[in-house]
Amino acid sequence: MIKAGFLFCILIVFGTNSLKSQDYFRWDGGTLTLDNGFIQRKITYRKDSLKLSTRQIRLIAAGYEAVKGQSAEFSFQVDGNPVNGLSDWKLIDCVPAGDDFSGKGAKIRMSRNDSLRVELTYLL
Repeated sequence: MIKAGFLFCILIVFGTNSLKSQDYFRWDGGTLTLDNGFIQRKITYRKDSLKLSTRQIRLIAAGYEAVKGQSAEFSFQVDGNPVNGLSDWKLIDCVPAGDDFSGKGAKIRMSRNDSLRVELTYLL
């Protein structure tokens, strides 16, 4: 009985640690999926059109979708000209990201015309 209790405690400790270390993102080369069990967000990079956009934000328990279609994802101006996620972007990479508050997710790095580089960090 003591051995069974000890084994149970070990399983709980390792199970808890594995939950804490789970990544909240998947990258398949074209779609970044962020999912923490409560919120799911899908961000798509289209190689054919060089565009980055949110395709879906979903509250899992409620089944509610906040975005349907295509979103510009971000926007700013360079020398008075608007630039956003629907501008022509070359994908550099997508890597894991985190912060000091236990946020977990991914960072997408892109460049435009070899003179402009953007890093977008998505955390859940």
